[in-house]
Amino acid sequence: MKIFSFLFFVFAFVFSGFGQTCGIHLSGHIEDADTDEKLQVASIRILELDKIMVTDEKGDFIFSDLCEGRYTIVVSH
Repeated sequence: MKIFSFLFFVFAFVFSGFGQTCGIHLSGHIEDADTDEKLQVASIRILELDKIMVTDEKGDFIFSDLCEGRYTIVVSH
């Protein structure tokens, strides 16, 4: 029984390193392509997570604590 417990803790420790990283930040700046005007209150949406962020007065946004992966981002203004 002691060997089973030891192996359980060893495997639990080893495999805990393979967990998904969810501390990624995605930030950006939205501006008009023609006028270079900073776009305030533009909506940025990550479809797969149904997360929405709105740009500030400088056109900036940030999403925090994202997991690794591929996402579809939609910007509207």
